Amino acid sequence: MTPQLRRALAILGIGGLVVAGLAAGAWYLHGGNEEIRSGGVVSAGGAELGGSFSLLDQDGQRRTEKDFAGQYVLLYFGFTYCVDACPLAMLAMSQALDRVDPAVAAKVQPLLITVDPARDTPEQLKTYLANFNPRFVGLTGTLEEIGTAAKAWRVVWEPPKPAADGSYQVNHTTIIYLMGPDGSFLRHFDHLSNSDDIARALTEIVR
Repeated sequence: MTPQLRRALAILGIGGLVVAGLAAGAWYLHGGNEEIRSGGVVSAGGAELGGSFSLLDQDGQRRTEKDFAGQYVLLYFGFTYCVDACPLAMLAMSQALDRVDPAVAAKVQPLLITVDPARDTPEQLKTYLANFNPRFVGLTGTLEEIGTAAKAWRVVWEPPKPAADGSYQVNHTTIIYLMGPDGSFLRHFDHLSNSDDIARALTEIVR
């Protein structure tokens, strides 16, 4: 685990979680399905989520939604410098995949799409993802490309407000999406979801 991630996990606090929760609420107010709620595993299908995208992975290769067709996708929008919701969400996703049957894990593609493309280069994503399940793919691109993907999943984030030293955080939606092999929305989780609950859901759903 990198020092950066250790620091992030060490300073997780209620304030950061409240900000993340507000971002999730903003997602809902911007058109989220009424049966989807942040704060737990319970959710229902039927939301019109997902769509086309074209982004660069951590190896600098252009990837689109077609590359993941036929797989279950566990998707999170976040960023590598995040100090609150993202480390929790990424660890929960990673640990869930480590705990399910390997045959189930093999059918699930975990994705991280950054909301901080200015700092999250392919190289930065590659370094960050080394802390998590090796199946993770990180995706970045231009602001326009990220915006297209975010709009498809109704993700919202606030423009960063850098401090005097140039550092900043990005307030954003904290939903983890589970998408089916046909690209349909199946279930949601969030950064507070327990990895065992996510693993249980994957075991029940993935066929």
